[in-house]
Amino acid sequence: MSCMYTYKSTGGSSPLFSFQRISPPVLSVVRSQMRGRKFSESMMEGTCSYCAWGYPRVIVCRPLSGGAPFPTLFWLSCPWLVLQAGRLESEGGVRDLEEVLLSRRSAWINFNIRASLLRLFLISSSRRKFMNRFYPKIFDVLRRTEVGGIYPSDRITVKCLHLQVAAFLAMNGHPGSDWLLEKFPALSCPDPGKEVCGLFPVLRKRSLGRGSQ
Repeated sequence: MSCMYTYKSTGGSSPLFSFQRISPPVLSVVRSQMRGRKFSESMMEGTCSYCAWGYPRVIVCRPLSGGAPFPTLFWLSCPWLVLQAGRLESEGGVRDLEEVLLSRRSAWINFNIRASLLRLFLISSSRRKFMNRFYPKIFDVLRRTEVGGIYPSDRITVKCLHLQVAAFLAMNGHPGSDWLLEKFPALSCPDPGKEVCGLFPVLRKRSLGRGSQ
């Protein structure tokens, strides 16, 4: 049986982040979604957002891969959203989102701090202590980098829209949520029968995470 894991902020009334361990049926869908993309199943910790049709669309990644840091916490798996994000990127979407976030620097910093904390929560307490003592450079990467593994700087860098859509769907409080909703008014494909997901039975009736549109 798969298990649900939920993390809340101190005194918070709603969860910052919830995810579910990968089950065999979900793994079959994700394998098809990720076919042709550079991704290893060993990096998957679980899923945290499902579309309106009941299929996974965001993967939660393990912070460590083969002992090396893997700071990308969320990975967009939905082929339809991946296509939409790529199209918007080709039209200058990365630059546009970065300009929006310039006036929201404090919220952007706080969002990335929460993401880095969630990344550390996926590692056991004993292992965190061990890494902090014996592998401080690796621990520092996981502790300090932003949601996409970028070190903070004076310049706001979102890396790519695939990453930001995944983070928006996975976590509450993305500072660019209004822009993302404007650019991605539909967060589920019009017809799953035209996508690889439609080859599989519906897995879930509700969304884990934001936006089940």
